[in-house]
Amino acid sequence: MKILLSFHRAFRPVISAILSFGFPLLLGGCPDDPGSGSDSLHSCDYRDVYDYCLEYRGLEADGAVQPYRDACDADGTWTAAPCPLQGSVGACESPAGEGFTFTIATWFYDDVEDESYRLSCEEDGESTWIDP
Repeated sequence: MKILLSFHRAFRPVISAILSFGFPLLLGGCPDDPGSGSDSLHSCDYRDVYDYCLEYRGLEADGAVQPYRDACDADGTWTAAPCPLQGSVGACESPAGEGFTFTIATWFYDDVEDESYRLSCEEDGESTWIDP
């Protein structure tokens, strides 16, 4: 049960970010050149509040940096760098969705067994577990 709650808790900011980014799309905006790809890294560190950090790879190529930065500012700390590995049990990386090239990795930092997170991560068949 703790795993399900932790996993659910981990994706609240993702939902917020999707809503923040999705709303401008409804108003006629679109990502910049979604096929170009990029390895640019940004992160939103929620460890002070939720024990995890969201890492985004390729936001710039999709023109999505600002909406995700804005969503992060509520409870997290935004940086143009990867999430810290120290103290992490691993991350679950997923594609952002159809029409986008960036990925989102949720790095977990609490004391639960990483095998539980790994199994939850890989259940959907689209996500990949990353060891620290």
